[in-house]
Amino acid sequence: MSKLARDLHWHTIATMKRFLTHSPLVCLALLSAFFLSSCHSNSEVMATGLEVEVTGITQTSDGTAAVSWQLKNTNVVSYLFSQISQQVSLNGTPLGTIVEKDPLPLPPSSSAGRTTKFTTLDAAASQALAQAVKAGSASYHINTQITILVYDNMKEKSVLSNSGTVSVKAE
Repeated sequence: MSKLARDLHWHTIATMKRFLTHSPLVCLALLSAFFLSSCHSNSEVMATGLEVEVTGITQTSDGTAAVSWQLKNTNVVSYLFSQISQQVSLNGTPLGTIVEKDPLPLPPSSSAGRTTKFTTLDAAASQALAQAVKAGSASYHINTQITILVYDNMKEKSVLSNSGTVSVKAE
């Protein structure tokens, strides 16, 4: 064997030894990255197949608003929401935040909803509501933070949002 071939042979073996020495670290780094990325998206996985929408807005006799909303479950598993917090905007104007602390069960392939009343509206929200009542409908945007009761006291939080058009009427 020539000196060049022998040197090339030893260089190849040295490179393989270096790779094999560092390969456990590379494998560990890849496994860590995979594990951390899968843990990060747990709330997204829990909320997959859930949708929220506003089904109606009513201006009440005391000048505030009642928002009818529903959650849709397109999954084959049931959910139990321990708390639901929603921020609702009407024609781009925030109406406010509503919080539901009563548990809401949601069976598979179904929907459930409630009507929740805002306690107060600021001047801009009152004006946007009055204009929407005159028009009979308005565009809405809803951001919903849901707290899913997974097991005993184990909870998972996730965020849902939706936009659309809703009918608006006076009581």
